[in-house]
Amino acid sequence: DLNKAGLVALAAVYNNIGNLRRQQGARFTEAQTAYEKSLRLGGESAAVYNNLALLYISVGRVEDAEKMLSHALTIDPFFECAVSNLLKLRSLAPPITTTT
Repeated sequence: DLNKAGLVALAAVYNNIGNLRRQQGARFTEAQTAYEKSLRLGGESAAVYNNLALLYISVGRVEDAEKMLSHALTIDPFFECAVSNLLKLRSLAPPITTTT
């Protein structure tokens, strides 16, 4: 069995694999799977949710990206990457409206 420190280290490896797959383009499913595994192993991580947001942006899933960035900021309200990415996303994307 892995102890907590080992799980966190393994989670970081899967986060890095997700980053690599995302940067390779056209490897969405592999990247998403790696990020999700990172979250399962290491728990809530603002960095991983930020990276998931970048993945979603790369395939045009703007609403999902905004949710991931908002969630990252609930974990760490001062996580500069997520703050910056959310501001950029909101400045580029039309406002999301919902109808009832």
